[in-house]
Amino acid sequence: MKTGIITMHFPENYGAVLQAYALQQYTSRFCEVEIINYIHNPKYSRKSNSILTLFRKIRATGGKIKRIGRDIPGYIERKKRAEKFSVFQREYFKLSQNTYHGDREIFAAPPRYDFYISGSDQIWNTNITNNSAAYYLGFVNSGKKYSYASSFGHRNLTDKEYEFSQKYLSLYADITVRESMSARQLSEWLGRPVEVMTDPVFLLSKAEWTGMVKRVECLKDRDFIFVYNMQYNQAMIRTVKAVEKYGLAIIVVNGGGTKIHYNARELKDCGPQEFLWLILNAKYVVTNSFHGAAFSLIFGKNVWICEHTVRNLRLEELLSWGKSEDKQIREDSTWTNIDEKMVDGQKVYDMIDVEKGRHYIQEILGR
Repeated sequence: MKTGIITMHFPENYGAVLQAYALQQYTSRFCEVEIINYIHNPKYSRKSNSILTLFRKIRATGGKIKRIGRDIPGYIERKKRAEKFSVFQREYFKLSQNTYHGDREIFAAPPRYDFYISGSDQIWNTNITNNSAAYYLGFVNSGKKYSYASSFGHRNLTDKEYEFSQKYLSLYADITVRESMSARQLSEWLGRPVEVMTDPVFLLSKAEWTGMVKRVECLKDRDFIFVYNMQYNQAMIRTVKAVEKYGLAIIVVNGGGTKIHYNARELKDCGPQEFLWLILNAKYVVTNSFHGAAFSLIFGKNVWICEHTVRNLRLEELLSWGKSEDKQIREDSTWTNIDEKMVDGQKVYDMIDVEKGRHYIQEILGR
């Protein structure tokens, strides 16, 4: 029995690669499994980190020496980060033999498995997938199709998402999603039960994740606050400023192409395993990332969870599992002491039914 997983496994994004690994790793306990090496954008590459891109930037500035001096260190750091992602994917992913670039290729010669699992992450968000039908398993002609904690990533679904849901999801043997709002919508549209499941990162234990970390040597034996920033907004700015009272070093990793203006040290060459180490070893965490928050709970950290003004639904859902919605820091939030907004990660984690997802995987692959 062989299972194929389709998910977003290829971006240089910590949450994307770690959730893909978790689903592959847990599923492999029950059957042979591989990640379908599908890349939804045929033009996707890491060209932004190439030396050619650097030279183009230099040329655009007229070859000014000061600008060249600023660009070269950034290029080197981005190149290191890209290589760490590549190494992680080579070492930890079991990928399909064939690579598929875009829907045209995968629909023309679809991979064949006994079971197919779509998920997790925002694979059904057509705004970021070039309207890909492959993530809805539209290319599958035979075999059982399941969804594990798939996400649209937003409240108001597009016409294309509605179309794909009606056309493709109705053919699934079973559907689970990551957000309760999506479960209600799909259940109404499709006339069938749709369950909510936790993100795949919760399938693995704290001990399993801890066994994967790689130390950030420059921070050895130092207490620090870790800031994982997916959107530079007022909620994050105010929170980072407020936690300066602890007198600890503030270490920042940026995602989503964001730039920062905090009084902090930014790490630009951090790989997935170092990302895990930073959360595990931080004294406190500040984030507006879903997976930044999720791993803070898994590692039992004290964390401030700020809103993401565009993609906040999944953060709200995560906090609701631990009945901590009032703890989220929004751009207009007020507080007397920032500690009022601190989330006790261990307490929230203990309220999450992590066994539900584990049992579900075992059940569907045992059918």
